[in-house]
Amino acid sequence: MTKFRQLFSLSRAEIDKAFKSSQPILKQKGFKVLRASLFDVCAFEDPTKSFGKLLIVTPRRVGKAHERNLIRRRLKNIFYTQKLFKAKFVWIILVYPEAKNLDFQTCQNLLVEHLK
Repeated sequence: MTKFRQLFSLSRAEIDKAFKSSQPILKQKGFKVLRASLFDVCAFEDPTKSFGKLLIVTPRRVGKAHERNLIRRRLKNIFYTQKLFKAKFVWIILVYPEAKNLDFQTCQNLLVEHLK
């Protein structure tokens, strides 16, 4: 089983590759989701042991630190509990200020529907 921390850690070079090779998947009020192929971004020795990763971008204009952290914690929880990491992609979620108004269930339905 993969470790929780590994699902959300990307190097600077991997982040740059992910943004260059990403394609928009979803643009919803509060979120924009991009998807990049995992094998274009990360170098794995054994493809059978690979897993998807998540990068969350929450700028300061979204809100105060505790509001940004709440959004990040929710998104990470959804990604892990719904096992969205089984899809071998690097998911990039850009968060906008409207995301503060969305509750957990709405976020979960939205992401599960589009990331599976």
